[in-house]
Amino acid sequence: MEKGERWGFVVYGKNADRVAAIKAGERFDFAGGQCLAQDVELIYEGPGDLEWSRAAGYLKEPVVST
Repeated sequence: MEKGERWGFVVYGKNADRVAAIKAGERFDFAGGQCLAQDVELIYEGPGDLEWSRAAGYLKEPVVST
């Protein structure tokens, strides 16, 4: 992975274990290797809505609904 690269995924099963390991500051399996929790940052945790899209970088400007 590149510095600043963002990954998004739905949390369930094995992914839930990864998120728990990140929160606990432990190592976790990802992309065929071991990663350190200190090397990642959880930038959003919640439903896949507009806030998720902003956190993922898909939306740059605030969305104004009419």
